[in-house]
Amino acid sequence: MEDDEAAINIVKSILTKIGEHQVQNLETLSSFIDTPTKSKRKRLTPNESMVNLPLKSDGEVMSYILKQPKFAHDLFSVQKNVYGDIFKSRGSGKKMYYKTFRQLRQVRDKIEAAYTGKFRFTEDQNTRIKEYFFEPMASVTITSQ
Repeated sequence: MEDDEAAINIVKSILTKIGEHQVQNLETLSSFIDTPTKSKRKRLTPNESMVNLPLKSDGEVMSYILKQPKFAHDLFSVQKNVYGDIFKSRGSGKKMYYKTFRQLRQVRDKIEAAYTGKFRFTEDQNTRIKEYFFEPMASVTITSQ
């Protein structure tokens, strides 16, 4: 029993140095050993922790776009400003990338209908990022002869 207490004291002193104080007896020590430590846990990157987030409302996305001059936006600027992170089409964030991509397409359709115009885009040749901007339809006047 004295050997157990000596071992526990040694372990307690080691754990105290790294900030752990919960070991009081042999049972708690064995349960502590069986549980994964923080160093063994995989830390989630912001992208991974946001993978299964629900989509923000269309209104939030629309509000962001409508505040921009000429309603100019690209997918990544919307993701960064509405969701607080950028999602890539590959890797752990690809589910959110495609969810936000589809949502943005639907929001653009709603804006086109509400403001009677069309979104056009320019594509950066290096990054292949499409930046969308809104062009209102020219008003048509009918003259009678």
